[in-house]
Amino acid sequence: MSDYIDPKQFSQGSPNPEKKSKEADAKTQQFGKQLLTLLYMLIRTAKIHDPDNAIFEKPLAQMRDIINFILNKDGTLNLILSESVVYLNNGFLKLDISTIENLKYISEELKSKGLGGFVVEKPVTVEELKNFIYLFSRNMKEEVTENGTEQRRLVSIKMSKYKKIQEMLSGMEASSTDNIQIDRKKYSLIVYARSVYFVKNYVQFLKGEGNPVNLNQGIRMIRDIVELCKNDSQNFIGISTVKSEEEYLYYHSVNTAMLNILVGMDMGLNKEQLSDCAMLGFIHDIGKIKISDNILNKKGTLTPTERQEISRIPLYTIKLLLHTRTLDKNLMDRIIAISEYNIDFAKSLKNPEEAYRNPNILVKSPIGIYSRILSISHTYDALTSKRPWREAFSVQEALRMMVQDMKGKFDPFILRVFIRLMRYYVVSNLGAADISIT
Repeated sequence: MSDYIDPKQFSQGSPNPEKKSKEADAKTQQFGKQLLTLLYMLIRTAKIHDPDNAIFEKPLAQMRDIINFILNKDGTLNLILSESVVYLNNGFLKLDISTIENLKYISEELKSKGLGGFVVEKPVTVEELKNFIYLFSRNMKEEVTENGTEQRRLVSIKMSKYKKIQEMLSGMEASSTDNIQIDRKKYSLIVYARSVYFVKNYVQFLKGEGNPVNLNQGIRMIRDIVELCKNDSQNFIGISTVKSEEEYLYYHSVNTAMLNILVGMDMGLNKEQLSDCAMLGFIHDIGKIKISDNILNKKGTLTPTERQEISRIPLYTIKLLLHTRTLDKNLMDRIIAISEYNIDFAKSLKNPEEAYRNPNILVKSPIGIYSRILSISHTYDALTSKRPWREAFSVQEALRMMVQDMKGKFDPFILRVFIRLMRYYVVSNLGAADISIT
């Protein structure tokens, strides 16, 4: 955001009331997201530096200008936060991936103080905002009231108690169920971003760079994804097209998990099985952290030694999983699936020609169903993602490669299911005719 917001904006009107209303909503969205970003940055910084430190002057001035702008425009600023939703002046604040990760941190910090938001009805100053940020500082030991603390009083800002906010949210959700439920795409994006954030934290923990993360913490997110997929599978196919070259591993893991769910759901797997499939997506590629970035991001042809190192990724993944938890049946099942998913399906069959002649039948194979699904989802997302050595392939080109160039690698029955799912979402027709998998 810019370093300074012109105060003249606060007094400028619009000759067209209808236009003003439309622009005001857009401005509220814009400055609301900037306010969240500043809150996140300031609260985190307050864990290291005292709010009176000069480092706070510039961001606090920005925060003052944003709050006063919204106050001048709407007459009040009422910010309500929960783990998944932000209300700004009783309207939804549209969230994107860059702000969703910050929301959970802010809401947890507020909750730890017994708070759920704040209200501003008079212009604020930088000095008062220092007192506000002090509530989250490392030295803060006092009880927080709606007026701040005994030592740091708030005049224009009134803190909202967590309990009251939860009661209010329950009422809002009951009275505006349609507004919340209809907008499943927004909630789906929130669940997606949380999942990416979880995988990122888990990988950082495995690297020894973050706090301990229990893999079971991801189960709740996976259950949310399963429920959302059941209600709107096409929306989740669309979300799985979100990519990030810089954070490929995290996005690839979540995309693979979602594709696993969608395929498994089409095949009639139950909720527990779908959750197992999704967890495999989360963890199947974490062994990459043991591979040098010079190899992973190499733009030229890999040497035989480098290719051999890449082939060890499933082995490294299994070792990481064994190192972080006690071996039990669930872990054993995951290890087996990860050890199998890179095996060419045709090589597991005594009579592969028969299986490929009749792709409408799910044939028996030593390779488990989870591994067969994972192999397809993993490959598809990898092909449709931009990598340092190549551009992303289109949906049509990726599917063509999986059918023709990688013939024998995938279960033909599950590949047919996958192609049908992709066709419904993105491809009106696969090159004017169905791609044959025979």
